[in-house]
Amino acid sequence: MPKIQKEQSTGDKSDSEKLPQVPVPGFICGTTIGELVVRKDGSSCFIIKRKGAISTTREHRTPHFVHVPPADSLAGNIVHFASDFARYCDLQELFKQIKAYINKYLELPWYYDDISALYVLLSWVYEFAPSLPYLRVLGDWGSGKTRFLQVVGSICFRSIFASGAATPSPIFRILDQYRGTLVLDEADFRDSSHWTDMVKILNNGYRPGFPALRSDAV
Repeated sequence: MPKIQKEQSTGDKSDSEKLPQVPVPGFICGTTIGELVVRKDGSSCFIIKRKGAISTTREHRTPHFVHVPPADSLAGNIVHFASDFARYCDLQELFKQIKAYINKYLELPWYYDDISALYVLLSWVYEFAPSLPYLRVLGDWGSGKTRFLQVVGSICFRSIFASGAATPSPIFRILDQYRGTLVLDEADFRDSSHWTDMVKILNNGYRPGFPALRSDAV
């Protein structure tokens, strides 16, 4: 585990209290990267990486506002975050560790191992890709589809678990707020009135620049 320093607040406290608070699951501000961590006891903080140094903080100040963890119950319950972190030696070693984790809970052909592990890695850097594929699991009843989604989905970036019983509205809003990896189980909407809306969200969700727009009641 890397040595972590606790980030200290700077400046006048009264100035900080006057700044608006912006709840976020993570942020990139110049060379500073922050990602939310939800501890097993339910507490949360940001892991901050700045110029190679790692620190933790409950809030991150900018000149105009303060980043704070989301206060709603979604974080840590519906949207899953890491409970801790560690450095990895190199990408190849990390890839092996992900495959070992998957193999611990699933028995898959080797080429499924590779695809699954690569997809997990891709989910953590999706913002750099011009477009993304969807990983779809097909199989007969009892073949382990749900188990696959639980194991692989649990280590994807900000995994959001939902079932086919969910309606498009909450799925859209959670994705818009947390920008995570949607893991859909029993997602056969073909005979549902929500099928058209879900298809539109999925069709627009694989690349940037074509958002699914919604309006709020005033």
